[in-house]
Amino acid sequence: MAPPHVHMLLNQLPQYFDAELTVERIDSICAGKEPAPSSSRRRTSVDSDDSDSSDGGGRAGDGVLDLRDCGMIRKAIDDSNTLIELLSDICLETRKMRHKAGVFDQYDNWQYLSKKMKVEQFLAFIYGLVSLAEYDPTEAINRRLATAAVKTYLVLLGTPGQKQTSAFNESVLLKCLDIFKLADLLLDPIFDDYLKQERFDFITRLLMEYVQIMDEIQLLLKCMTLKSCDSIKVQLINGLKTALNYSMKHAKNRSVAENVADKIFETLEAICLPEHDDHNDCAKTIQLILNRTAMFYKLEYKNYPACFQIYHFFLKMLDQYPKDTPEVLTVFIKSVLTNPPKVFSRAEDYAYLSDIALKYDTAMYSKCNVSIVPYLKQIEGHAEASTRVNIVEFLGKLATTDCTVDWELFKAEISDIPREVQMIEILYNKLIDKTSTVKLKAFHCLLKILQNGNKVMKQLMRDTFYCATADEDEKSYLQMNDVEDLYQTAELELGISRNAFNFNLSSSPNNPGKSLDETNPKESQPTKINSTVKGFETIEPQLRSLIDVIYEATLSQTSSIRRVALSCLECIVELNRNRIDDPVFEYVVVKLAKDPVMLMRRTTLNVLNQLLTRYPSYLPLIRIWSKCLLLFLDDSDQKLKESALESLKGNVFDNICRFEDSSSSRIFTPWMIVRSILVLGKISVLKAAVDSWIQKSILTQKNLMIIESHIFTVNCSEAWIILSIIANKMKSRNPDVVIKTMNEILQADVYNSPICLQYILCVIKAWLEDFTHAGLNHLFKILSDLLRTGSTTISLVSDVYSLCCAIKEKSDGTVDESWIRSIRDSTAEYLLHYHSHYTSFHMSNERYLISLLVYAETSTDLNDKPNERIMTILLHYLKRVAGDEKLISLQTDQNRKICVTIVVLSRFGLRDGSLASTIIADFNKILKFKNIHESIICTLITSFSDLCKRHTSLVDSSIKTVILQLSSSYMAVRSVALNNLNELILQDYVKMRGRVLLNILKLIVDENCQIAAQALYVIQLYVHSKNEKLLKVSLLECVYVFNNYLQYAERDMFPASEIDNEPCDLAGNAPEDFSKRNLIYDFFVDNIDDLSLLKLLKNVNKINTQLSQHKYVECPAGAGTLIDLLYIFTKMVMVKDRDKARLAKAAASGVNDEDAPPVIEEGPSPVKKSRVKMALQQSEQEMVTIVEKMIAIYNGFDRQVRSYITRVEPTLEKIAEERLHDLALAIARKFRSLVEFAKPMEFWRGMMRTVDSLDHREGPSPRKGKRKKKGRGKDGSESEEDDEEDEVEDYDDDEMDD
Repeated sequence: MAPPHVHMLLNQLPQYFDAELTVERIDSICAGKEPAPSSSRRRTSVDSDDSDSSDGGGRAGDGVLDLRDCGMIRKAIDDSNTLIELLSDICLETRKMRHKAGVFDQYDNWQYLSKKMKVEQFLAFIYGLVSLAEYDPTEAINRRLATAAVKTYLVLLGTPGQKQTSAFNESVLLKCLDIFKLADLLLDPIFDDYLKQERFDFITRLLMEYVQIMDEIQLLLKCMTLKSCDSIKVQLINGLKTALNYSMKHAKNRSVAENVADKIFETLEAICLPEHDDHNDCAKTIQLILNRTAMFYKLEYKNYPACFQIYHFFLKMLDQYPKDTPEVLTVFIKSVLTNPPKVFSRAEDYAYLSDIALKYDTAMYSKCNVSIVPYLKQIEGHAEASTRVNIVEFLGKLATTDCTVDWELFKAEISDIPREVQMIEILYNKLIDKTSTVKLKAFHCLLKILQNGNKVMKQLMRDTFYCATADEDEKSYLQMNDVEDLYQTAELELGISRNAFNFNLSSSPNNPGKSLDETNPKESQPTKINSTVKGFETIEPQLRSLIDVIYEATLSQTSSIRRVALSCLECIVELNRNRIDDPVFEYVVVKLAKDPVMLMRRTTLNVLNQLLTRYPSYLPLIRIWSKCLLLFLDDSDQKLKESALESLKGNVFDNICRFEDSSSSRIFTPWMIVRSILVLGKISVLKAAVDSWIQKSILTQKNLMIIESHIFTVNCSEAWIILSIIANKMKSRNPDVVIKTMNEILQADVYNSPICLQYILCVIKAWLEDFTHAGLNHLFKILSDLLRTGSTTISLVSDVYSLCCAIKEKSDGTVDESWIRSIRDSTAEYLLHYHSHYTSFHMSNERYLISLLVYAETSTDLNDKPNERIMTILLHYLKRVAGDEKLISLQTDQNRKICVTIVVLSRFGLRDGSLASTIIADFNKILKFKNIHESIICTLITSFSDLCKRHTSLVDSSIKTVILQLSSSYMAVRSVALNNLNELILQDYVKMRGRVLLNILKLIVDENCQIAAQALYVIQLYVHSKNEKLLKVSLLECVYVFNNYLQYAERDMFPASEIDNEPCDLAGNAPEDFSKRNLIYDFFVDNIDDLSLLKLLKNVNKINTQLSQHKYVECPAGAGTLIDLLYIFTKMVMVKDRDKARLAKAAASGVNDEDAPPVIEEGPSPVKKSRVKMALQQSEQEMVTIVEKMIAIYNGFDRQVRSYITRVEPTLEKIAEERLHDLALAIARKFRSLVEFAKPMEFWRGMMRTVDSLDHREGPSPRKGKRKKKGRGKDGSESEEDDEEDEVEDYDDDEMDD
């Protein structure tokens, strides 16, 4: 028999029942389908009062009765306190009975209880009270009754036999579980006014009731299973989900909310017990919970405390059910990768979802030895690009998370090969994916691995790339070849006069055109990589070729890929400094420094700065850094310029400190940078930067004193160079120290004294007014002795002499001829006495050469005729050298002796025509020698240039030989020849046509970038200053000359008499030949206006006529010419409206330039404007006519070209087809209105469809259009916020590639 108190309590319940009410009828009343049966008291009240008398805003009006008018409900409300106490007692006593172990009562079952009360009425009673709270949740008493009824039903439902009787009613139980929706229901704004009247925190009270209800549910689940109760299970899970969401977002009492969350997870844990599944398999239930709670993976739930996070529940399930849970979580991860729900379409939401998937995978791998990586390998070639992107992104997260199988037993089941090995395979395949979006994500993943990879990944990368770098011997950083380069180039831009010859240029005999800087460093032979990681050998080929993949990516067409690839390269270089020595590294970095995308150039600067911080004293890196910095300082982007200047200042002047304060790792960095910049011949850039810093007081007297402290150290050369730059703007407090230092250097040869003396003289010139008279006397004595005794060096003679003259002029007001004459006489005496030293081919006398130069300086200033005996000695020696080429190789000093002889005789020959004719003949003979040092060639070129200005007719034949030197294998010779010819061309001594123009155009594609830039400058300068029609006239004629197809090239610019039918080395049908010629054609197109180019399309008609009449000579050269012409015609068509776009852009930039002062110009008169407008319209109409004629004959032209190529050079058929297709597409794109009805219509309409398809593919994606905000700085440039958009846009641009 049941305990008497429980029995007695249950006997009190029927008084609240209503025999007329059933569950179905309550639903009908709530739905308004029938009126509620009411008590007589309630009905009388309604009949006697027509007003609305329902409580709490009731809905019973006009005689219509609702659920609250039912007699059972009215009685429960009226006697609510007693009823709630009764229900609570029932719950309490029943719960006590359930918790007593070992107690068995044969009457504790529903068969016995059903005899004490009507089960159907009991169910209707419970159902009605819960429905009342749903019907009117604003009343606190309604909510209390409902929660008490739910708890009572749940605790009594745990009585045995519930499913054998009608006590277990699915509808009633589902209604009870709806109690969890009550809190959400109260959030409806219509209840706000009612809830404001609540005196207590109803939310906290309701949540506490939820905790008790969940306790009853857990107790019930111990007594009753949920087999064949799928709807109840789903309803319960949904209710718990709702309660969890409410407690997270709306609970005011955080401790109560955390308690609710704990109870929810305990209840879900109870639901997952196998006995609650039809097949005793908990996987289905866990899957159901996972699906129903997916909303908690949204980003808005990320920042809630850990006790609310649903993923902790599944991680706990993984511990409890290690067999079933991995199956569920694996399905979840697969769904995240291949088919994420649309609700996670935002990148931020998906990222959080992916993070959750990562937590699940790492837990599965650690606890269950189950990994998603094999599945990633299986789907790595998925057709959808978005899925491949998801794979790579997830791979990146796995690769940066440390995780291993945490088993102490069954280790035989754990693979010896870590899963990171297979991850590297997958990543490598994605790095070479054809879709740019996937490739970009893959490089982001690689960058994460290189920066923050897990232990295994770091070990793999270290084993592959790491190389221990020994400390450099810092004292040997100044290499001799750099000293000579510096000596050769830097002083010329400091304003120091210097002879155009070099006494010690060294060139490799095997590579005469390359200096030591340009020769490739030694390449290490590939050796087997030793790694402690098992399975490394399977991915060794991929890891070896990874650096090549990165290099290739740095040249990608997508800027974001180039940026990330460069960052990856930076990480690899940090592991292995020797990568900097790779010529490809320098090529890639310099190319990226000239990238058209500003953000890419900025990234390159940042990467180089980071590497320089990592390796501050590594000379090859400093060279690359300096080369790129010079490009940045000349950049069009002002912000990048400022960043480059700041980088130069930070790495040079901010790092210069007193020698004793220098750190060992950075002691030489500033000086090495200065030297590297000077070797590149860009001292003007350094001068401009220093001038700017001095004006802004960034460089102060303190900096000057610190720099001066280094003139006695190993850094003296660079210190003097910087002083020579600063000297014109800042004055030393003790300038006489310069004289003292120079005297010491002369007495003891220290630290490359010629270099130091060169710049010391420059500093002396700048500070000449600041020296004391005693100091100047001492200085003049020193310099005079140098000239008399020939104790200086060849390169310093002119500077020392000019400085002596300046000191004399400062002291006496003029230069005394007697002093000059005394110097001349003493040197002449020495020259005559020791002439045998000069004429001998087996004796070297440096002083004799110096004396010759001093004699030339003094004799020129005195304007006296030189000593005949000296001239006879010089001419005799020159004649012997010109007569026998073998004599040059007999003595090591011959090169310098010949150079000095040429310089001296040239200076005297400028005043003497007969002497000039004599020496020019010998100069020509020497210049034709096959084995001749480049310094002699450079000296001869400069001499011919000087003589040409005074004796033009005599040097005319020699200039042709000089022109040929533009094709010399020596870079220095090409540079000197180009400079001198440029000077002669601008002064009209040489015409820019024929062989001159051809050879200068060839230098545009020179292997040396400085020579190429120099050639571009020469041509552009000539076009702007002398002949603006040069490029327009010579463009098409160049095509014939470059291809050695001169039958049609005898025009104005390339006469056969000047070309001499010499073959052009640009000719050829190899891809590299086409590439070189195309670069030159691009230069033409970029520098010719639109209308002029489009008018040249009339040549399509001419060539078509020649082909149809078989006047176009059939030969391989003709085929190459046709291919080039097709390329040029395509470029011509594509320039339509280019100038308009440029003008619009310039106008826009002018409008945005708020700081620019207004420019007031007097415009042309209205009549002149009208004439200009009319001429422009006529030109445009002429152009349209030309294009119309070209379109009309294009189809026939296409057939004629194909036929010609097939007959003459079948190997070019493919490229001819591509060029013709590109030309047709360009015409259809740029002249759509003209080809729309052109014949043949099928051909042109097909082309227009192709153009439309390409435009659609290249157009902006829908996601792109959503970005409306674009931050801009004050100067109108895009802000940093756009950098991220640029990367996202790169994704969108390539989504359709797949």
